Amino acid sequence: MQTFYNLPEWGRLAFGFTMAVAVILQTAAIVHKFFNDGVRREIRWGQDFFQVFILFQLLMMVYLVAQVGLGFDAGYIVASGRQTLRYILFFVLSFFAVIYFMEQRQVLSPLAFTATFFTLPLMEVLAGERYTFYFTAAVIAFIVQSTLTIAECRRLMRYHFSARSVKHAIDTLPAGIMFCRKDGSIRLVNLKMQELMQQTTDMVHRNGEVFYREYLTAENVRPDVHRIYMDDIVYELPDKSIWLFKRSDTVIERIAYMELTAVDITAEWRATLRVYHQNKQLKKRSDKLKEMTDRLYRIYRQEEVVAMKNRFHNILGQKIALLMHNLRERTAPDDELLHSFVEELRIILREVRVREREGDKLDTLVNMMAGIGVSVRVSGPLPQSKGLADLFSEIALEATTNAVRHGLATEVNINFSRTDDGWCIHISDNGRSVSEEIVEGGGFTSIRKSLAAYGGRLEIRNQPKFEIFIALRGDDHD
Repeated sequence: MQTFYNLPEWGRLAFGFTMAVAVILQTAAIVHKFFNDGVRREIRWGQDFFQVFILFQLLMMVYLVAQVGLGFDAGYIVASGRQTLRYILFFVLSFFAVIYFMEQRQVLSPLAFTATFFTLPLMEVLAGERYTFYFTAAVIAFIVQSTLTIAECRRLMRYHFSARSVKHAIDTLPAGIMFCRKDGSIRLVNLKMQELMQQTTDMVHRNGEVFYREYLTAENVRPDVHRIYMDDIVYELPDKSIWLFKRSDTVIERIAYMELTAVDITAEWRATLRVYHQNKQLKKRSDKLKEMTDRLYRIYRQEEVVAMKNRFHNILGQKIALLMHNLRERTAPDDELLHSFVEELRIILREVRVREREGDKLDTLVNMMAGIGVSVRVSGPLPQSKGLADLFSEIALEATTNAVRHGLATEVNINFSRTDDGWCIHISDNGRSVSEEIVEGGGFTSIRKSLAAYGGRLEIRNQPKFEIFIALRGDDHD
């Protein structure tokens, strides 16, 4: 070690710092090694003692460097000591290096063996002035060995499946997990669940059943923690995050456990609230739009009805004027005039362009006939099927115009009724009855064809009064 006295002061300080780093790294390597053995639940004595004796070798080297420093400060050269101990360390280290190499087949054991050999008293004699270089190379080799050992241990701890690795993986989960026995004794709980216990109740519980039943379920929580009332247990924490707590029972190796999980549903909850408010706004706008549509429909229908009434009034006025003229001239009314009067009335009623609800056409028929002194009474419901409703309106229109035209009726009764397998229509009037056989025109012929599609039949009676009976099959839907 006499060559170290030739180093400048900064060189000795740098070398001492390097030795300290080497000792710290080797100590960390030993800690990682023993921790890794615990993870794998096995102890490899060759590797473990190999790392321990490397630390002893480094401490011996520190002792030699410190001896040089003390001699330099005292002003004299101290001879290298502890030669026997140094050889013993070398042979013991060599023994465990061989065991390590046979177990792992790695270069770490030959590297440490070579580094230790360079620090022997024999090498101090053989190397002479170059011993400082060999000693420094040995320290660097030990630093490399320690660093590689730490890296290998950390790799094994990261990828090796064990109880500790499972606990570490569960602790890194963003969700809270807890397993406990039926008596509440906790067998496994991760850090997130403990953090949630602290946030909700200001304490970390040791009994999972008590935490769930007497705190979460009973709402015995901090004042700034709020329960969101749903089917599940949901709490809003002081940081405005929303957590869902879920309990389930499970059996592991014939032992019953209670599993409690906590999941952060803040994003889902806010999205649900956003959709709820949007639906509420849409419902409000939909109601307003429907109200405006109904208002427009009423206005449009009123305008259409007024226009139709005006047209009906004009035609009615013209025909009445012609009838009054014939009466003044004491001539019989022209049959063609009466026929055109009824036909134009029929055309007006069929030219309704408004999209009316079911029954509007019948209301229009009633109102128009009332304008010429004819009372039309309609009873019973109309079918919901648009096709059937249109057919019923057509039948009512045809029957009413025929009663006014041929029977000079002033009252027409129309009844719609539901039967077990279809519908029944009964129409009667107070017009004059005829004994002759009734000859059906194009209107009733067209109605018979329409009724055939529903398996319906039409029967006309003229004694003792004029009546129409119609029966047909048909569903109440389109």
